[in-house]
Amino acid sequence: MALMLICRVRGDVALSGCLMKTCKQNSFDYSQIQGIPEVALRVELLQERLQYLSQGTQPRILEIGVGSGDITLMLARNFKEVICVDMDRKNCDLVLDRLEEIKLGHVQFICSSVEEATLPAENFDHIILQNILEHLKDPIIVLKHLAKSLKQSGVMHISVPLANSFHRWLGVSMGLISGIEELAETDIQYGHYRVYTPQLLKEHIKTAWLKVSYEQPFYLKPLPTSVLTPLSMEIHRSLFSLGQKFSEFASYMYLEVMR
Repeated sequence: MALMLICRVRGDVALSGCLMKTCKQNSFDYSQIQGIPEVALRVELLQERLQYLSQGTQPRILEIGVGSGDITLMLARNFKEVICVDMDRKNCDLVLDRLEEIKLGHVQFICSSVEEATLPAENFDHIILQNILEHLKDPIIVLKHLAKSLKQSGVMHISVPLANSFHRWLGVSMGLISGIEELAETDIQYGHYRVYTPQLLKEHIKTAWLKVSYEQPFYLKPLPTSVLTPLSMEIHRSLFSLGQKFSEFASYMYLEVMR
């Protein structure tokens, strides 16, 4: 069983539930990826869906993997009960600092791998896994584990980057990767184990005994993030919509799944 204790308290913000044997330092610095428009639009989509499904209630939300904290900040601004699990202490500290800056102190952190985190059964209305499954060695085991903590009417919100995105075809054409499902250098840098197709994603969800209740492909990505980021938000919003229109080549898939 995980040892639950307060690891760090600053102001009224607590980093709690630190499972010391699994807390580690990640080699990737997530502070480098704040303020990316395609990420902001993904967060915006998630916020819209959460607010639609919540219908004015105050749900209990679990976020898996905090990254740079963009999703965590959105959750903290809109919802009162938010718990985050991340095995990298550096990520937790980064997001904790960002929360302090905007004086939001009600988010709890569990510093642990998701596989070893002690989570109560049937406790959460929403579980957030945004661009997380590709980082997991065995995503099916994690999905089954998290499903036990989902309320009967609860929803998992899953998004993953997709193999058939135009920018991956560009990588093939340039000889950077031999096929769209091959891990590129940036995939390895981010700690990805695989590049998802919609078929593989749904296969993993089905194998975990979960069912898809809503899906939305989004964002047409013709060039790498580093090239697209300086463009105007108007262009990024158009690319977001084009990903829905030309879904076969969308860069991301967003799914809502239930027990």
